[in-house]
Amino acid sequence: MATANVSCANEIPFLMFLQTDVSLLICAVLNCFFAATTTVGNLLIIISIFRSPALRSTANFLLLGLAIADFGVGVVLEPLYITVLLKLFMASPVSCTLAVSFTSVSSFLVVTSMFAVTAISLDRYLAIHFHLRYKEFFTEKKVIYLQISLWITSGLLTLTRMAGFRIYLVIALIIVIVCLSIICLAYCNIFLVLRRHQVQIQNQMRTTDRIKNLKQLRSSVVNTFYVFFAHLVCFLPFGCLTIIANTSRTRSRAVMLLNLLSTSIILFNSSLNPLIYCWRRQDFRENVKQTLKNHCCL
Repeated sequence: MATANVSCANEIPFLMFLQTDVSLLICAVLNCFFAATTTVGNLLIIISIFRSPALRSTANFLLLGLAIADFGVGVVLEPLYITVLLKLFMASPVSCTLAVSFTSVSSFLVVTSMFAVTAISLDRYLAIHFHLRYKEFFTEKKVIYLQISLWITSGLLTLTRMAGFRIYLVIALIIVIVCLSIICLAYCNIFLVLRRHQVQIQNQMRTTDRIKNLKQLRSSVVNTFYVFFAHLVCFLPFGCLTIIANTSRTRSRAVMLLNLLSTSIILFNSSLNPLIYCWRRQDFRENVKQTLKNHCCL
């Protein structure tokens, strides 16, 4: 194996075992497809939010932040990943610049996505907990400031890689645990509040407005929960295998193959999110259709 590959093994663990393996070529072809669907899907979501006044809400601005991060996966991270895979398959040296670029961009976008999903969950909690006062607490200007703060924080956390990958791994693990704890607490409280509201409506006079409002809140919570669940399912294998690959003294080929597969799964999540938006939200679905019609007619 090339010297450059050995020196960068800590940056990309599967560099150690999978050179010239056909699985690298399969993953490269697969991720070419993911890159296209991720880029197009999230670009349509971004354009739809900007062009439609009806979609310009605080909740959708948080989804916009996630869509931008996912778009970055398609146009920046996927090409870097595919380049690494093809170089390894062809037994070409992988420079440390390429390896560090890939791991730094992936770290930045993964942390940004985790922050975005956490913010979306908290937003739904605030919307249900404060109800009528929600718009007073969570304005569009505050959402913009929050998005900027999250991206800056993600960038600063990514810089901790310079202190060593093990240090970064510990910090990343703490961030993931904290974010998951916040999300779980938020959804537990959300479902408790929704259940209490439903009981109150059943015991009191059933007004059409209250029932309609409750259904809308429940629907928005379910929609964001699907985004979180997809995020969790795609990220857990990668997180567990990354810890195993970087803490185990022996790195078997099987673990490296699973690490390779889990990396593709986590990137696939960025393709999945636009599908969830369109599946669960009719307003997104209609605006995406209109965006496609407008651009196809040009």
